[in-house]
Amino acid sequence: MSLFGAMNTAISGLSAQSSAFGNISDNVANSQTIGYKRVDTNFIDYLTTSTPSQNDPGAVVTTPDYVNNVQGTITQTDNTLGLAIAGPGLLRCLGAEWRGEQHSDL
Repeated sequence: MSLFGAMNTAISGLSAQSSAFGNISDNVANSQTIGYKRVDTNFIDYLTTSTPSQNDPGAVVTTPDYVNNVQGTITQTDNTLGLAIAGPGLLRCLGAEWRGEQHSDL
């Protein structure tokens, strides 16, 4: 492995850790914000094929993993038009079939 390859591998690892720390700091800073969903970090290793005569360097990258499937806390507000949905976040429309036309009987 060349010196450039070794430095590139080390820098990709440091960059991945920096992204993970950034996600952690966002989670801590916004932990008391209403409606904030945490962001986890996934690490992906890129491995290369190496032979006894040549060793190609690998790399590490990160991808954010947004946690949007967790029910948040329902908080009462002063807004008279406020609406909270508990569950999967879908509203069922009963009594009408939807085929692209407008219905006024709902």
